[in-house]
Amino acid sequence: AAEITNCIIRYNQVDFGGGLAVINADLVLHNNLIHDNRAVVFGGGLFGFESTTELINNTFVDNFSENSGGGIYYLTSVLADIQNNIFFRNSAFSGGNHWVAFGDSG
Repeated sequence: AAEITNCIIRYNQVDFGGGLAVINADLVLHNNLIHDNRAVVFGGGLFGFESTTELINNTFVDNFSENSGGGIYYLTSVLADIQNNIFFRNSAFSGGNHWVAFGDSG
């Protein structure tokens, strides 16, 4: 799995996953600040598709999606371990902080 620890991810803009996009992969995020990212479609801070993610002690703040999942957006068969994270002032048309569609998350 790719691991990102103690980083600042900010001021990015794309269609899917303004800060990060995880597609058919495994990702471990520990102690990161993900802020002021923008997605045109899904997942202002993080977009996950058919992936496994471990999110521990991260802060997602001021991320935006024009569609769904301002903070995070998971789509289709995602296994997510989300512990002790802060989601604050993320915004989207649907699901300001998070959105799960057709997925298995836990």
